[in-house]
Formats: sequence, C-alpha cells, structure tokens
Amino acid sequence: KNKKNSQGDEQLNPIMLTDKAATKWGTSQLPRYHGLGRVAEEDFQNSQWMEGQLIIIGEEYFSFAWVPIEHQIFFGRPSPELALKMLRDGGISSLKTQSWDAPPSQDDG
Repeated sequence: KNKKNSQGDEQLNPIMLTDKAATKWGTSQLPRYHGLGRVAEEDFQNSQWMEGQLIIIGEEYFSFAWVPIEHQIFFGRPSPELALKMLRDGGISSLKTQSWDAPPSQDDG
C-alpha cells in the first residue's frame, strides 16, 4: 500500500526487481515518484501535461513513464569527463539522443 509523505502527498511503492535485474543494477528496488510530463503531437501541436512517474534507476539512469498512454523514456547521465569532451569538441550540438527499439526490461542482465 502507498504511504503519505509529510506534505500529505501519496508516495508510490518502489518497483521490486528480480534477482537477475537487482544484480545488474546494484539494487533490489527502484524508487518512483508522482510527476507530470509534457506530451505533444508532431511540431509540438496540442501540447499538454500528463500524469506520470519518475523512476530512479541507480545513480546513472532515470526514466519517466506517462501512465495514461503507457509510454516510457530512459535517460543516462554522461560522465563529467565525457560531457566536457563533447562540449569542447562540438559545442552543445554534439549532444545527441540515443533511442532504442524497445526499452530495457527489469529482467535484462
């Protein structure tokens, strides 16, 4: 059952990982928090805020899941050295996104 924090907001229970996933990520559970994420159609038409969850995946990754549309994106934090190198070598335009055909699963090991 979810609990309430000191401000009276409902806290989400963490996501419990399988043993295989826990070994890979170094933790047996992933904290998650209520949030709002922006969604829009092509060319940022009909933009709106939608309920979702911020999921913390260790110190290097996090994810945001839009619950109503069952869509999730993953983010990785570059090392400080890589971020500085990318900025030195190509400026902000060198920071590119990576996409996957399918998100990693809790059982990926």
